[in-house]
Amino acid sequence: MRVVDVRAESEVQAVGAPRPRLFQAVGDDRYRFELPEIASSIEVDRLRREKHELQGELCIRCSLPGARTFDG
Repeated sequence: MRVVDVRAESEVQAVGAPRPRLFQAVGDDRYRFELPEIASSIEVDRLRREKHELQGELCIRCSLPGARTFDG
């Protein structure tokens, strides 16, 4: 598994220290993008090209207290 630290220059907190956003290739066709500043992650699974279109499954998770959930 490889981890890439992606930082935007405009992404700076009030104290001046940027928070890392982590992009991970979890498998051959699965990727995760973590956003720790909003306690969320975005996962793309079963990513593939089919008939000149990019297809896959998208899962967004949020662990903020009080966040609305689906199926628990």
